[in-house]
Amino acid sequence: MEKHLHKRIRAVLCAAAMMITLTPWDGLDAQAEDTYLVRDPFYNFNSGYNYYESEHFQFIWGNSGNAGQVTQAFLEGNARNMEECWDIYMEDLGMAPPCESVEEYLRDGNKYKTNIYLSGTGLANMTDDWAYMSWDSGGFAYMFCDVGAMVYDPPSWVLPHEFGHVITAHQLGWNRNKYSGSWWEALANWFREEWLYATGNTVGHGTDFFETYLKSSSLTFPCGRDYYAAWPFMIYLTENPDQLEGFGQYFVRDMLQQGQVDEYPLTMIERLTPQTNFKDTLGHYAKRMATFDLEHQDAYRARLNELLAQGSWNWQQIYTMLEQVDGTQNVYSVPTERAPQAAGLNLIPLTITGSEISVTFHGLTNVKGADWRACIVQEDANGVSTYSDLFRDGETVTMGSVQIPQLHISL
Repeated sequence: MEKHLHKRIRAVLCAAAMMITLTPWDGLDAQAEDTYLVRDPFYNFNSGYNYYESEHFQFIWGNSGNAGQVTQAFLEGNARNMEECWDIYMEDLGMAPPCESVEEYLRDGNKYKTNIYLSGTGLANMTDDWAYMSWDSGGFAYMFCDVGAMVYDPPSWVLPHEFGHVITAHQLGWNRNKYSGSWWEALANWFREEWLYATGNTVGHGTDFFETYLKSSSLTFPCGRDYYAAWPFMIYLTENPDQLEGFGQYFVRDMLQQGQVDEYPLTMIERLTPQTNFKDTLGHYAKRMATFDLEHQDAYRARLNELLAQGSWNWQQIYTMLEQVDGTQNVYSVPTERAPQAAGLNLIPLTITGSEISVTFHGLTNVKGADWRACIVQEDANGVSTYSDLFRDGETVTMGSVQIPQLHISL
């Protein structure tokens, strides 16, 4: 994905009184080309508080607690990092800017900056917390973040996540949906992953990874075991490595903007891509997860190898070990406790000694809606994955061995 150069940021001072003196760090006229207005529905620009602006953001903080840590370098660094997020989310991912109220009847034709309130600095009537996003009375999403969550060099990973929530809210399509709530944290982490990729961040191999999702991947996603790490499916839809019609760089934007009231997100995806069989989409996604065969595979594999080096329990939680069916030969079943739920998957490692592998697949239920997909995945010594065709209940697939170090079946 082509990444855009970051815009130059200008720090400007609003008309309210300042408790400290700040100057623009780029040395340019602070009033030039400022097309976004400022607003403060909580304090109405109280002269006892502090305000600092960049091109698209306004920082607001008090005068006690951690306020002493809010230096000019702190503000400039965070403003620069937030403007970088802005460029990535709006330009690379195509999102609508969060500059107008989410309630159309409250819009006045102006564009406004996103407010970031600094927790732990003595702001009245706000309960201090680490970081969250919420809406104000005018229908604008704002961020409330502790000073400790706003490390700027290297950049905090907290703000790209919380700003992802702001962006989600202002796309409008998921705001009146009782089913989308469980997806918001994974979606915010998807935003953060895209930020990590675009900026070339190397901390933690440059990925937040998805350990908890891997260890519950047979369950529907997101679920109560893991609301945050279930973002790989959105990465798959964005990168679209199998060139499925309807998906790609701006598909998540389309989901967020075109969602309908109380529409289940998986149903939404199916509706938005009528030209593509959604069960096949899930099958192609599952096959890629066998070897993390996506754009940032190296980062994912590095994190996985760290997990596997910690002990065999990680292997057993990530991969599904088949059980031989009593009284049969060469017939194996997924354990009951790992049976995949809707959109869930099993990654089954195999060891073969011959020149080919042949698999006949049978689903264990014929209930309405059951529509299985499976795939044989081979990875050679160079890390290149090859795939069989997707196959369904009752079908057999045979695939020649390339004498590979790893072989998986994805269901």
